[in-house]
Amino acid sequence: MELKYLISSQQKNEILPLLRSRLIDNQVKGVLLCEKIFPLEYHCRKNVLLEQQANYWRVMLKDDETSQTWFQTLDLSENFFKDISLENIKKFFRGGFNIIMKKNGLKEFPANIKEIFPHLYSLDISDNQIQNLQIELSLNYLNANNNQITELQQNAENNYLTRLELSNNKIVDVSSDFWIKFTKLQYLNISHNRIEYFPIVLNWVNASWRYTGRREAHLVSLNASHNQMAYFDIIHHENQNGDNYYSKKKDLPVFYNFKRLLLQHNFLNMLPHEFFSDRFNQNLQILNLSHNQFRTLPEKFSTLPKLKWLNISYNQLENLVLPLESPMKTLLATHNFLESLPTEIGDLKTLEKIHLQNNKITELPMSIGNLKALKELRLYNNQLQYLPDTFQNLQNLEHLSLGKNNFEEVPHVLSKLKKLKTLDIGENPLPQKEIEKIQKLLPNTKINT
Repeated sequence: MELKYLISSQQKNEILPLLRSRLIDNQVKGVLLCEKIFPLEYHCRKNVLLEQQANYWRVMLKDDETSQTWFQTLDLSENFFKDISLENIKKFFRGGFNIIMKKNGLKEFPANIKEIFPHLYSLDISDNQIQNLQIELSLNYLNANNNQITELQQNAENNYLTRLELSNNKIVDVSSDFWIKFTKLQYLNISHNRIEYFPIVLNWVNASWRYTGRREAHLVSLNASHNQMAYFDIIHHENQNGDNYYSKKKDLPVFYNFKRLLLQHNFLNMLPHEFFSDRFNQNLQILNLSHNQFRTLPEKFSTLPKLKWLNISYNQLENLVLPLESPMKTLLATHNFLESLPTEIGDLKTLEKIHLQNNKITELPMSIGNLKALKELRLYNNQLQYLPDTFQNLQNLEHLSLGKNNFEEVPHVLSKLKKLKTLDIGENPLPQKEIEKIQKLLPNTKINT
């Protein structure tokens, strides 16, 4: 249905100039006028397609006139190409920086998209059926999540791409050439694939900063979770002369900017020793190694000075190695074989949350009382019989789980915890009088018995 049959020519003459305007305020006025005419779906289909998104608007005029409109974000999602082909878009738009092409049933990467949008900055082609991904665009951001991609093909070096999303595909292998081609990659998400071996290649070739040792590590975040990796490796690339710069300067902080590493749900039982060298990963803040097969952690695991969040749950750990000088706030170590905690845990005075349920812990160290910032402590399903006297120093503790342990009497130190909001002490061999006792001592605490 043509727009002229839906609105008067006067309305059309009023709306179209506003939508074609480069000024956002004028486009907003055009949107409001369209909404009054079409309250259910504020698009004047065929002639005006407009959608509000992330403080920007897209406008597509489809009539005999040409609309040379610039876009910050252009959404071509959800079967858009049934209405208009990608080639025909060029006559309607001068350009678009951020293009979204989700849920279009695409089976091939749109090879001509760079020709149509020469100033393309980011591209979202997620939720399609693309099998082969040719990444030769000068993009900064590419989202190809939820496709059928089996391999990555990159024929030339890409000095622009900084963020790449490849989650939930069918990728089996990531070659070393991948890292050599993507020289500026900062954020990589390859989770939920079928990768068995994953190398990170440090490329020293033609590094203009090679004598400063400060700028190599562009990588900030890596999500390689939910794969089939049994081995995770770091390879130092040598140039044609066999010059391995890393061997000359072993204390180089090659991952100076690295802050987030997610490796959960794999088959890992070790990590490269480089991760724990004295000047390596100095800025790592988030580390998830849960649902793997770790029996031990490297002794130098303690050299992560900025780690704030650590998850090592669902492994086979018998001992904890902790980054003692880090500002850690969250420690998750559930479902392991821990029988005790290191005395040094009391040095992590910034800890606010500790989850240790489903282990074999028989006692807590006296140093636990040093964790005065602690708000949540979960010790469900262990083998505790008592709590140390220093436990009463945890004056900021709000949530405590002691269920399914071996307590025969309620620890008297609990009565000192005035900020305690919830207490789980069920599934213990406690007599009724002990339960009634703690209920009287903590009348403002929700107690699960």
